[in-house]
Amino acid sequence: MVNLAVLTLLPFLLLRRVVPPEFLGLLVGVYGYAGVMMDLLAGVLSDWFAPERLAIAGSVGVMLAVVLLDVSGSVPFLVGARLLHGIAMGSYNRTRAFSSRAGTSDLRRRGQ
Repeated sequence: MVNLAVLTLLPFLLLRRVVPPEFLGLLVGVYGYAGVMMDLLAGVLSDWFAPERLAIAGSVGVMLAVVLLDVSGSVPFLVGARLLHGIAMGSYNRTRAFSSRAGTSDLRRRGQ
């Protein structure tokens, strides 16, 4: 629900910050591409670093990205903040699913 609200309101918020309209698609799209890339890597990373740690890192990344979006003053800085936001949300979303399954499945049957 939060992602939908952010995605819907982001162009209006960026226009209010005087971001040129030609960069709006870039700022919306970089979040999606980063999230998809993180979705592909989240399973491996949750195996390496434990799902709980990845979820904590994702939560901290989302908070940091929101703060960076608020204080950013240039388009490249905004792109970096949106990239961080997409990576953090991708790791956090997948980690919740993996940790809930791992916590309820037998150790010998994990990954099947």
